[in-house]
Amino acid sequence: MRGSKLVITGASVLTRMVEVPFSALTVVEISGPGTETTNAGIIGGGFGLTGAAIGILTAGAINAITTRSKTNTFLHIGTREAEVFLHTSMYEPFDLRLALSAACVAAENCDRRGLAAQLGDLYALHLSGALDAVEYARAKAAVLPGTPPVQGALPPG
Repeated sequence: MRGSKLVITGASVLTRMVEVPFSALTVVEISGPGTETTNAGIIGGGFGLTGAAIGILTAGAINAITTRSKTNTFLHIGTREAEVFLHTSMYEPFDLRLALSAACVAAENCDRRGLAAQLGDLYALHLSGALDAVEYARAKAAVLPGTPPVQGALPPG
């Protein structure tokens, strides 16, 4: 993350970097089992005390040799225009949630209503007199993607 942007890069140097402003985020979901440890699952045993001891020690050694840990954490990032699903084996889900805390909060607080509804709300505020022409133009420019910000007062009409 850089300031108020989420920066997404790949593992390869050749992968393109994508910057997503927090204001564009609609969903940041983190899931997955995290680290899972597996082994051969052998249970030792034998006849008599000596046989049981040898079986238990042998099973323990085989399980220790075959023990593997693997981390699986999944990340879903969405905007109104696109979404991406990512996998990482470097972070536990909770650790990734902490690292992306600001982006998660931004997505949780986003206005999921459509652009038309937001513009309609602004127009209603303008008609009611709560926003003058300059305030309405500035607010509309802030909502519409790619619109340059309004500077100073607007000419009449």
